[in-house]
Amino acid sequence: MCGSIHLPWQRDIEGPRRREISETRLSKVATVFRRLSNIWKSGSLDPNIKLQLYTAVVVSTAIYTSETWKSTRTIQNKLDVFYQRNFRKIIGVTWKDIVSNAEVLARTGHRRLHDIVGERRFRLAGHVMRMAPERPAHRAINWTSADGRRKRGRPKKTWRSTFREDLQARGVSWSEKETTAADRVRWRNLLPIVPYVVRPSVCVSVCLSSVTFVHPTQAIEIFGNVIPSKAHMRLPISG
Repeated sequence: MCGSIHLPWQRDIEGPRRREISETRLSKVATVFRRLSNIWKSGSLDPNIKLQLYTAVVVSTAIYTSETWKSTRTIQNKLDVFYQRNFRKIIGVTWKDIVSNAEVLARTGHRRLHDIVGERRFRLAGHVMRMAPERPAHRAINWTSADGRRKRGRPKKTWRSTFREDLQARGVSWSEKETTAADRVRWRNLLPIVPYVVRPSVCVSVCLSSVTFVHPTQAIEIFGNVIPSKAHMRLPISG
């Protein structure tokens, strides 16, 4: 299904990509989610098991090859709406409960789906940057038109322009991308870490120097669903 979407650095595929995500990929995954409705509605299964099944079966299918997607507001919204709607069904939250999306993520211990997709894209970019310069994927990122011109109008959004935005968000300039990617530890630390929460009422933020008790909602307000380095971990509270 995704054999034609590799190396999308220079192609504008806004229409086909948006349709592939919304009309094909997410619609088929939604069908799989509905077929498992007995599991989501079960009162005998632990909520953590439901979330693990959802991540392993549904989410992994929805974001397959998502590291090759560019990022637009439309694509981000479609991914997050799909993600949040399913979470609400799993934990039994309806519109009558007046629960915000941030609170739903806090209860489940997850981040927004488009943040996870961005992490996968940034990880792929690191692999490409460490390739030999003569490899086609490496050459495509630094490719420029022979005459140095582009068509009139607003520049079209591509995978490469999305990667530029990812670098800027992490404080890395375009000229520093290869030297930064060569340092695997530094590149890995630039990736956001998915918080792991077992009990939704409270979680522990463990730093190298101190231990601090943080409520999930406060953690989202402080970190914005992104923990900056692997020095921070989430551990369950026993008892």
